[in-house]
Amino acid sequence: MINPIYAIGDVHGCFDEAKCAVQAIENYHLNNKFSDNPRIIWLGDLTDRGPQSREVVELVMSRGDECVMGNHDHAMFASCKTMRYITPWMKWGGATTLASYGHDQELLQSVIQSMINGEVFDPNWVDTSVIPTDHVDWLSKLPTKIETKNHFFCHAGIDPNTPFDKQDDYTLMWIRDEFLDHKKTYPKLVVHGHSIIGHSDRHKNPKNRVNLDHGAYYSGNLCIGVFDDNVKGGKLIEKIIITKYG
Repeated sequence: MINPIYAIGDVHGCFDEAKCAVQAIENYHLNNKFSDNPRIIWLGDLTDRGPQSREVVELVMSRGDECVMGNHDHAMFASCKTMRYITPWMKWGGATTLASYGHDQELLQSVIQSMINGEVFDPNWVDTSVIPTDHVDWLSKLPTKIETKNHFFCHAGIDPNTPFDKQDDYTLMWIRDEFLDHKKTYPKLVVHGHSIIGHSDRHKNPKNRVNLDHGAYYSGNLCIGVFDDNVKGGKLIEKIIITKYG
């Protein structure tokens, strides 16, 4: 019997695609006559770059789905707690997130122009108070990993030389080349995002992991992975691609 788990790659503020992904999963689950409600795991980076980060966060919060923390999600809530994170967050696309929360556009434009000019901007121009405290609290409490019977879900990947239970949070949110280039298999199938397939991840069909980051914020393609957690070592059943281009 198949025990399906659905994982959704990096959303990056693409709300329309996120809604379509949820509907596609519900349809797939119903059409295949699976029992119970579908188990959905979002792979982090709900925020930044795309236009509707607030709506994406509200969607996932309201549904009660599982979600791991991405590096962009971490930068967002950390910037709300201490000003020293604001400058890197702005460089990584935080301005689009703040705009989705109704931040003063003129101030945001001043920040963006300063970055374009290579100037140092005043972090006080950024008003993180526009982000509701319940959103900040929810993001701050996200786990950096979700381990199931035969799968290991995280945002970026793992240190290939470290056991699953010893992985540190920074690695799980940030690692790239050492993980992406590793060829040996793991006890469980590692499911991740963070590194866009064909760009920062040049390996399109690795055998020891599954990458679901299809660069939704610029390609319009949001990827869903369907996994069978009853298969030893993990199994990808198929990928479902959601696209705003039809």
